Amino acid sequence: MKKHLLFVLTLFIATSAYAQERDNEYLQRQIDSLRARIDMMDKAVTETSDKEKKEKKHKLDYRFGGNVDARFIYNSYESKSPRDGVLFFYPLKPEYNTHGEDLNRSGSMNFSPFSTRLWFGVDNIKAGKATLSAYIETDFLGSSDALNHTLRLRHAYMDIAWGNNLFRIGQTNHMTVVEDVLPATVTFNAGVPFQTLNRGPQIRYARRFSDNVKLLAAAEYYTSHRSAGPTNAQIKATMPDIHFRMEFGKKEKIMGGFGAGYKFFKPLEEDMYGYKTKRRAAAFDVNAFLRFAVKDYTFKAWSLFGQNLTPYNIIGGYAPMTNYEAGELKYANLLSSSSWIDISTPTFGKFDFGLFAGFQANLGANKPLDTENGYFNSPDLKWFSRISPRVYFNLGKHLRFGFEYSYTNAKWMQQYDNMFESISCFDVNTTHRTEILAQFRF
Repeated sequence: MKKHLLFVLTLFIATSAYAQERDNEYLQRQIDSLRARIDMMDKAVTETSDKEKKEKKHKLDYRFGGNVDARFIYNSYESKSPRDGVLFFYPLKPEYNTHGEDLNRSGSMNFSPFSTRLWFGVDNIKAGKATLSAYIETDFLGSSDALNHTLRLRHAYMDIAWGNNLFRIGQTNHMTVVEDVLPATVTFNAGVPFQTLNRGPQIRYARRFSDNVKLLAAAEYYTSHRSAGPTNAQIKATMPDIHFRMEFGKKEKIMGGFGAGYKFFKPLEEDMYGYKTKRRAAAFDVNAFLRFAVKDYTFKAWSLFGQNLTPYNIIGGYAPMTNYEAGELKYANLLSSSSWIDISTPTFGKFDFGLFAGFQANLGANKPLDTENGYFNSPDLKWFSRISPRVYFNLGKHLRFGFEYSYTNAKWMQQYDNMFESISCFDVNTTHRTEILAQFRF
């Protein structure tokens, strides 16, 4: 009996041990399986997180903004002031009737919202090692007086940037326009016509050599801002406007630089004798600029000198030379210069103050011109000047009001020779212009 009990007990213990061992193996397999699943889940979560980070890193950035303008404008004397008076150049040449009365000595007043502007930008588009961006800007002033109050394209360009290099392709400001050195006027012009006004399709390259040195070069064709003369004269010349610019320093402290360029025109297919001609007119221009800040006062200055500056809305032009022989057509240019300074104060409470002053002169030609068959912009305007104090009143970040008074003088030639040197001149005429601006920015 005892032997039977001992056998049963031994068999029970062995069976229990075997079952426990199998249970342990099963449990271990379950644990190993669970660990594998957890590892797979961790890997999936990590891959998803990395993907989300990558997508977030390359997510497009959209920008949208603009301003709504309302401008009240008064001029005391008839002036060159297109787009319903929003753009302002200079008082017109005196025009006397038989009684000796100046018909242009009369005022004008207008109210305009058409400088309202919208812009849209896209940034952070990756293409290999390059970063792409695009920008579009428009307003409602039209591309000419005939198209006034219609939508016009101001800027439309793409940027391709990599490292310290940038290509800009599309329509934007001419290279003589230095965006960091522009007047802060209440008047929509931003210093025009003392400052150049020209936007056109171009290919621009910029290279930053250091934080303080930058080179820019561009080839541009004109669109709505063209030279005086035939509208296709630049196209016929088969050469774009070529310009370069060097910039030094930083705008927060002090920056300056210079630029130069050359432009070409072919206004005629045959000369005055009926011979076919391939002759092109060529013109150069050079400019320099400076900006610096002293105790939150900002000083800006800019100056331009050159030949046939009419593509930039500056007085001047070009024409065939006089007394050339058959088949020997040649052109000569009018020389012009334009300069301005602008001072802005720090904010006093809610007020910002500033002062703009500009001077532009017709320097004549260095060779006799065929004045009857030339291409000019106000070649009988000897010089004009302007001084404009201003004040802005800011109501928060988005709303501001501005007031500017402009005192503008112009001296027109009454008689001149074939090099546009004055023989006699009218008395200096003056216009007093006031402008009130209400502007909402977003």
